[in-house]
Amino acid sequence: MDESLVTVTPDIVISGQHKNRLVNCFAITPDGSAMISGNDDKVMLMHDSRSGEFIGSLTHVSDYGILKRFGHDSDLYKCAWIKCIAFSPDGTRMVSCASNGGAASLWNMNTLQVIGGYRFGITASFSPDGKTVAVGSADGELTIHDVNTFELIGSIIKVSDGHCITCISTSPDGSKMAICTNKRVHIYDAKTLVETNVLTGYLDWISNAMWSNDSTKLLTCVHCMVKIWDGTNCVTIDTSRKCNNFHYLNAVLCAVYSPNNKTFAMCRCDGSISIYDSTISDEEKHKPIRTFVAHTSDEHRGSFVNKIGYTPDGARLVSCANDHTIKVWSVKELI
Repeated sequence: MDESLVTVTPDIVISGQHKNRLVNCFAITPDGSAMISGNDDKVMLMHDSRSGEFIGSLTHVSDYGILKRFGHDSDLYKCAWIKCIAFSPDGTRMVSCASNGGAASLWNMNTLQVIGGYRFGITASFSPDGKTVAVGSADGELTIHDVNTFELIGSIIKVSDGHCITCISTSPDGSKMAICTNKRVHIYDAKTLVETNVLTGYLDWISNAMWSNDSTKLLTCVHCMVKIWDGTNCVTIDTSRKCNNFHYLNAVLCAVYSPNNKTFAMCRCDGSISIYDSTISDEEKHKPIRTFVAHTSDEHRGSFVNKIGYTPDGARLVSCANDHTIKVWSVKELI
């Protein structure tokens, strides 16, 4: 795929509080007024999403029995970085998850206090009705928790033996969950928690998955490709940029639908972001609308764009990266 990079100026660049910290993830509040980002030192920073103004910080709690359970007492396990942040649909609850055998913490966003935690939770997804939250672990376990107490509901479900759950995505209609592991996406009935399908054809860990707003399509990304599933049919898009001399820089870390489902955006390890028309089903015609330099990098070390996401109104695209910044982009300037 021969594509040229263009330069786009972001509306907002947030960098001061992230100095010397890798920005691994973020989440935007359902009303679009604020966002919380996760760093590599258990600190989460809150910013006004419209102005970029710093609001405050929270510290992730990651010692819910996991150290004692596995006999770890090193600083590696005590200083896990934030891997996932998610808000409940009404914005009153937030869950933060840490790597390195950290834990999942459930927050009351009205009081900014921790309600409870669950060991070994590295990714999470709220149900659309806001009553439960699904947590995935590094040892392939799926658990469902009450959003008021964070107590476990039902039994632990073993999704994958020996492979961590990298992402959970619950469909907007609440009928199904996509659970990503090594080279597989497991589709579960969200009500019965019974596995209904397994999507294959991946060559590596699936880094991200997202349902379309009508719950009919599933957008997934792995290494240098994006796969869009529509039932049992799949469109595979080669997203590699031939101008990259280092193959790992082509790896796609995140792909997300716009709120109106007309486009999707994906980000790479080389610091670039591409926008695609999501209505095209012909693989050969699937070329990016625009590819632009989002975060600084060089040919030897990519500035990994770790996550991207649209604001609820679809007017802005937010990205965070290893260059210690969060950037907010006007969608009108990108398409």
